[in-house]
Amino acid sequence: MRFNVGSRVVYLNLKFKVFNINNYQMALHSGMPFKRSHYLLLDYDEFNPVDDMIEIIMKYKLKRALVLESSPGKYHGISFTPLPYEKMIEIMRESESDMSHLSVSIKRGFSAIRVTPKESFKIRITKELNNRNPGTNFYNYDAEKVYLEQLECDKLDVNQ
Repeated sequence: MRFNVGSRVVYLNLKFKVFNINNYQMALHSGMPFKRSHYLLLDYDEFNPVDDMIEIIMKYKLKRALVLESSPGKYHGISFTPLPYEKMIEIMRESESDMSHLSVSIKRGFSAIRVTPKESFKIRITKELNNRNPGTNFYNYDAEKVYLEQLECDKLDVNQ
């Protein structure tokens, strides 16, 4: 579903996960503010987070996660395993991700990451991580597929 709110164009699907477009930038939201189910969206500005994301999926028994390079030397860590809002914030606090991203996420009641390419750099997957012993077998592959379609990125970049 698509609708306009002032200068904003908002897209919703039936699971209430939001792609928001504002000033020609698109962002993926973790879920509705302060509600129960959220996806884990982490922002890493200082380093490649593969080791941190492996630790997170093992400790919190998440089934799967993606590491993406969002701009040169900057990364996102994403898991489409639904989490309670409080658990998402706990993971963000304990991760090595950007603390200003955590602060904004707490204020808003949800996390958001940019989907739109920055300058001419197109966001790309650098690592797919799978947990052989997840605490849950549920992972929203449909949400991952929609996200990758928005990026126009559907496979691992093996040239990394």
